[in-house]
Amino acid sequence: MSFPLTYTKIEGWTSEWPIEKGRYWFYGLRDRVDTIPKLHIVRVWRDTLDRAVYISSDTFLYPDEGARGKWMRLVEPELPTWP
Repeated sequence: MSFPLTYTKIEGWTSEWPIEKGRYWFYGLRDRVDTIPKLHIVRVWRDTLDRAVYISSDTFLYPDEGARGKWMRLVEPELPTWP
């Protein structure tokens, strides 16, 4: 049995860069060198001057360096209790 590959869920994605601390999905290009959009997990935190900082796979993301794509908050599941 095969499943159709046409289903896409796009609700919840935004082009606005998040400013709240947390983890987010980022689908897009991390810099001007990237040519194919990819899905990344990005951590957003605030520096000592209270500016948002974006880290993905030990790499910083900067809109001024060509990073562009869509964002969605990553909701982490509640873990089960451990015996």
